[in-house]
Amino acid sequence: MPEVFAIPTDTCYGLACRIDDTISYEWIYTLKGRDITKPLAIVVRNFDDVSNFIEITDSERFFLESYPFPFTILGKPKWLPSCLDPNRYSMLGLRVALRCLDPEFHDLPFPIFLTSANRSWEKECITRWDVMNIFWDAVITLGETSRGLPPSNIFFFTSKGIHFIRKNYF
Repeated sequence: MPEVFAIPTDTCYGLACRIDDTISYEWIYTLKGRDITKPLAIVVRNFDDVSNFIEITDSERFFLESYPFPFTILGKPKWLPSCLDPNRYSMLGLRVALRCLDPEFHDLPFPIFLTSANRSWEKECITRWDVMNIFWDAVITLGETSRGLPPSNIFFFTSKGIHFIRKNYF
């Protein structure tokens, strides 16, 4: 039985599951109607964990720690869970729980997969009611409301600086 949970983040509610739960990982794609070629982000507990998953320098890590906006950092994977196809995950998207989740959720079983709680190409869920209206009995809904900020900036580091894939904050 899949165990997908909906949690409020800094931007919207997210659908999440344990990183070692292949059944729930696939269920998220089904619930959203998401294209299987679009990877899910991984949330790690803290900034120390970022370097366990992607190649990152000390100065890049320092930048992330002081970056004031919601972000998803893309990087070359050091390690992938067994359910991920290395041919599809040439870059891994990471978010950091200490930045994107309220403290009440910092004891979740990190790392976890995370994606916005919505059907693909539809508006993101901001409140618990939004989630329950769409996914009512398909997910375990935690928390009351997200912070409702615009979606995170998505970027990666290059030798010339930062390359933004999506930029909602300037």
